Amino acid sequence: QPLDPVIVSNSPAHDSVNAPTTTPILLQFSKPMDTNTVQNSFRTTPAVSGKFTWSVARDAMTFTPAGT
Repeated sequence: QPLDPVIVSNSPAHDSVNAPTTTPILLQFSKPMDTNTVQNSFRTTPAVSGKFTWSVARDAMTFTPAGT
C-alpha cells in the first residue's frame, strides 16, 4: 500500500524557538499535495496572516507572513 505523504523537511526547524513572526516557513512534502487542504490546515502560533506559494510540482509550500 502507498504511504501517506509526510513532511520531509521544514524551515525554520520544528524545534526553533523565538523565530521572528516575519520569517517565511517552508514545508517540503514527500508527494504532491492538495494545496487547499494543506492551507486550510496550516496554523502558526502566534497566528499571523500571510501568503502561500507552491512549487510547480505541489510538493513544496512557502508561507510568507504579511508585511515581509
